[in-house]
Amino acid sequence: MIISVLCEQDLRYRALQNNAKLRKAMAVWDKYDRSYADTTIEAVSAELGETTDDTKEILLGGLLNENRADLYQQYAEDDKAESTEEAHPDTTSDTYTLFMKGELYNRLWDAYARIEFTERMMLAQRLGLCFECYSTFYMDHNDLDEYGDPKKKLIKPMMYTDIATDHEYSSANTAHKKCEKALAKLKEARKDLI
Repeated sequence: MIISVLCEQDLRYRALQNNAKLRKAMAVWDKYDRSYADTTIEAVSAELGETTDDTKEILLGGLLNENRADLYQQYAEDDKAESTEEAHPDTTSDTYTLFMKGELYNRLWDAYARIEFTERMMLAQRLGLCFECYSTFYMDHNDLDEYGDPKKKLIKPMMYTDIATDHEYSSANTAHKKCEKALAKLKEARKDLI
């Protein structure tokens, strides 16, 4: 569940990077009067730092895109001087996105709190979470950095055999089945909250 949210964030980040690259490629190509000559494509690819084949694909994607946006935006400052800057979208502080992420996480943790104590403990162990604060890392006070501060280390997910031993189950299959049932309950509880 948590891993799928992180993967979705990674895909959004890659899409934003590709969008910025597309917009820059189209702006550079506009600078060369949208010429289809090989020398122009080579000059555009040199400015982008891409191969000519990749540049052709990027420009084709830009040509097929109906909603072309300028790379640069102009604005007037307080002293009446005009400025030009790159207009890459920054969604890290988008209030709607931040609100929806907060709602998603709140509902996820509310659903997590609805399942039984041992199931929560087993899921936390399997996913590598702190049972109390839901963090994915811990501070190792025995391993200090060059400034004398404890190092931040990831909590390693436990294998089913270790979970079975920790909860005194007979086999790893039993722990696996319990974790699968807990995930199913978590999905059901999440559906109830939406």
